[in-house]
Amino acid sequence: MITGAMDDLRAAHAWAVADGDVDVALRLPAALPDEVMFRLRDEVTTWARRALSLTGASEHPALAGALATAAWGATSRDECERAVQEATASYRKAEPGGSVAMIAMGALGTEALYEGRLTDVLALADRHQETAEALGNGYHLSFLWVCRILAHLYRGDTDEAAAGVPELRRVAERSGSPTMRAFSCYCDGEVHLERDPDRAALALTEAVALARSAGNRLIEGVSLVCLASSQGRRGRMREALHTFRDVVAHWRRVGDHTHQLTAVRNLVELLAEMEADEPAAILYGAVTSGDTPTFGIEAERLTRAWQQVEGRLGPEAAEALATRGQQLGVRQVGDEALIQLDALLDT
Repeated sequence: MITGAMDDLRAAHAWAVADGDVDVALRLPAALPDEVMFRLRDEVTTWARRALSLTGASEHPALAGALATAAWGATSRDECERAVQEATASYRKAEPGGSVAMIAMGALGTEALYEGRLTDVLALADRHQETAEALGNGYHLSFLWVCRILAHLYRGDTDEAAAGVPELRRVAERSGSPTMRAFSCYCDGEVHLERDPDRAALALTEAVALARSAGNRLIEGVSLVCLASSQGRRGRMREALHTFRDVVAHWRRVGDHTHQLTAVRNLVELLAEMEADEPAAILYGAVTSGDTPTFGIEAERLTRAWQQVEGRLGPEAAEALATRGQQLGVRQVGDEALIQLDALLDT
């Protein structure tokens, strides 16, 4: 969305809230879930929350849509419980089998993915397959395949995840959506990160290009994280450091704390591989001190990285550095990562 249009919508929403016009105040954020989901415009989340507090909002037909938008915003803010509450309320109030219900379901599935409730993700995807097919909407069908593939991948079922990639690619291409085409490339890259880093790098480079063409900050960011990891696996350490710097700065700009933590966890693995043990220990402490869980293969990699760092530094020195990292708030993690990356890139 162009800046001028956002300026107009911002002014319109502020006027509606000030005037108590619940209809306009709810319908605007309800119509803009993609701005929150993929373009990471957090202010639209704030619009939805303000509208939800207006008199008459609880009975308004646009309530479900505004709740869905707010729920997606909560997933990026690392507000797990709030995301589930708002998405569940949206789903219950939405028209059964409609597009808003699918958007709310997507927020529930995404939050379950972030929390490691992978069986729940797969169950949600299977439960809503028929609905997405009935809607005839390749966008929603593609998203269900993304959820399935990532859930299988995160619990270590790499073969099962890889088996779903061709179907996701087919459905995404048929949808005509650059967002879903970018998502399919990202999933292809994630699945092949370990087994074929060269293929992964090609898929992820395509994902970044497609995401940027669509203004999709979410897929651009997650693809850059994965691309940096693939560069490290191919021995391109300095290139990987530069890519990590780009993506940490990206998440910092858009204010996505959830994905910032994921990026820094992956950075810890690279730093341990490079034997950059002091920054690795500090950042390990930073990403393991909060409430956002790590699980599956990501948790295994992070544990291996810590064991390498601790083995070289010694338990006492490693723990002291990790404790320093634990003092950082969620908003400071990215700042510390940039400081450590700049120091390494200057050497």
